[in-house]
Amino acid sequence: FNFNFSINSKDGHVYNLPVNHDVTDPLKSIYAEAGIDYKNLILNMRYNKVNLDQFMNLSGYSQNNVHQSNNSYASINYTWYQNEKSSLNTQILFAEHAISSSGMIISKTKGVVSDDFLVGPLWTTKDLNFNLDHQINFKTHLSLTSGIEIKRAKQTKAGVNTSHFDFDNGIIIPSDEFYLGGPTEISNFDDFNSLKQSIDADAVYSQLKWQANSNFNVFIGARYDDVKEIDSKLSPRMALVYQSGTGHSLKIQYGESFRT
Repeated sequence: FNFNFSINSKDGHVYNLPVNHDVTDPLKSIYAEAGIDYKNLILNMRYNKVNLDQFMNLSGYSQNNVHQSNNSYASINYTWYQNEKSSLNTQILFAEHAISSSGMIISKTKGVVSDDFLVGPLWTTKDLNFNLDHQINFKTHLSLTSGIEIKRAKQTKAGVNTSHFDFDNGIIIPSDEFYLGGPTEISNFDDFNSLKQSIDADAVYSQLKWQANSNFNVFIGARYDDVKEIDSKLSPRMALVYQSGTGHSLKIQYGESFRT
């Protein structure tokens, strides 16, 4: 069993800005982690919260800038079997990422509004990943690693954190009559509803490793990605690695990758 907990707080530095007022870049963070490793099972959980208020956010310097992120993770790893010839492992990972951020867009010194106009995202995403990895050693110098990967991602919240908002019409208006007293979280924002989408992605991959001799290794592999309603691609890869035994090595690689 392992457990780790830490709190970090820094006052930061003071920055004198002639175009605005003095700002600082303080930092506050909390981190916690716990895990259990028992026989073939490994459980891990992590959480961290970070505050980066004031200083610069979304290109604007202001003492009223806010930025907070919350990240939670949980993973389960299980080894079904493992011996000299082969092994089979599975992993399930869940993650949730939330951000509440607001930066000054229009300063009150511009004369447009009496108080600084700030706006930023209030977003939450969730990810669920499943991996199955299998490795087989045909001989001491030849092994094959293969697996599948299933990803499910969804943006569950797409709101705004703003200082000016018209609740009757559900829109952001930088006008004094819609001032909220400072950055305020608005969970329901029609203009961002289209961002609440799900992404399903599946992949299979395999790699063959051949140790020709004590100095020369060859890797040949490929990965096929299928992102639903977006695109699919087969990505080959190959590497030749020569190690002289004197601390020097020569590596030749070719690879393709897939970005969504």
